[in-house]
Amino acid sequence: MKATGDETRARRAARDLAVVGVAAVGLIGGLLWWSTRSTPPRSGQAAPADPTLSLYVGAASCRECHPGEAATFARHGHNRTFRPAARRTELARWMDGQTIADPEKPGVTWSYSSRDGELAADRAESGKKEHERFVIELAFGSGYHATSFLTLTDRDPHRPRALEHRMTYYAHPKRLDLTPGHTVAESPGPEVTPVGRVVGVTDTLKCFRCHCTLTSRRDRDRLDLDDLMPNVSCERCHGPGRRHIEAARRDAPDEELVMPLGPGRTTADEQLRRCGACHRHPATEPADTIRPDNIEIIRFQPVGLMQSKCYNRAGGRLSCTTCHDPHARPESEASFYEGKCLECHAGGSSASPRCPVAPKSGCIDCHMRRRETGQHVLYTDHWIRIPDRDDARAHAASARADGSGRDSPDSNGRISSR
Repeated sequence: MKATGDETRARRAARDLAVVGVAAVGLIGGLLWWSTRSTPPRSGQAAPADPTLSLYVGAASCRECHPGEAATFARHGHNRTFRPAARRTELARWMDGQTIADPEKPGVTWSYSSRDGELAADRAESGKKEHERFVIELAFGSGYHATSFLTLTDRDPHRPRALEHRMTYYAHPKRLDLTPGHTVAESPGPEVTPVGRVVGVTDTLKCFRCHCTLTSRRDRDRLDLDDLMPNVSCERCHGPGRRHIEAARRDAPDEELVMPLGPGRTTADEQLRRCGACHRHPATEPADTIRPDNIEIIRFQPVGLMQSKCYNRAGGRLSCTTCHDPHARPESEASFYEGKCLECHAGGSSASPRCPVAPKSGCIDCHMRRRETGQHVLYTDHWIRIPDRDDARAHAASARADGSGRDSPDSNGRISSR
């Protein structure tokens, strides 16, 4: 039967309405998709963008089966890398009431107070009645050597920005002094201001990524202060633990208990790359800076270690964990590390020759000296090397003057890679 004109027009109208409906659904769906990307999902409503993020359980879950490691790790510097600055720690109590002169700005003083859960710095300038007050939000660093302070100035999870405060706490000796990079000579750019360094998005995220296990449980590219995993904890080195824990609780076979990373599952080079993500790696450093006379490189242990003959002749047997228990605070006695040296060098093979000067002791004092690199912290030189004669004399004179024979920084920074 042939359709009438009215029926044809009705069919066309229905078809057009369907097309409009489909387009509207698509538009609404697109808007909903965009909103979920732009707005942080509420707890329990949306799965993380990266499904592996749901496999992270937190260090507290590891204590159930690994109480020994958890107990020793509690004192490790990696377990103290990030915290609210106002937390009533010994450091916050010590800073309360401190007033110091700005080392670079005559007439400027900094005073610190801890009140009602807030740590603040007051900057006063002579001749001015008004002073500036800055709330110190976050503390970075274990405090065993130093602690620097940060306050977020833009809390956008995808584009956070911060102020790195002008003063840093140094443990040896116990004092507040300029944060590294905050002198005009070191960093004359506009990001360094009289009150601190303006930190952009990239560097802000970098700070948090190195001091936290996860910056967000929703998206690795976000920063969520209410949802991050603080400190460099178990899963930062071993990988997410949910499947491991579930397997252990159902008494699964050993092969199902294997963690993604850890002992026996990474080579020395892979381990140094993981450690070097924060402690620096030769692949990320400008080639012209990796040279024996650059004393600043001593701060970056993987960079130095990978230049040493010990590393390059070890056939993959030398890494960070060869000498350092990753679950405990590093040993402080040189004799402990000398024992590690002698495990290879006592035999006197061609690959690991005995030292002709002191074959049984003194390894660390001579070949891995602690140096001051301008950071108010003594760093151990991991570029295991033979010092120049003049450098050795300077070190001996410095040690005699200090009376310790070990902890004094050298007065001469010249070194050799012989």
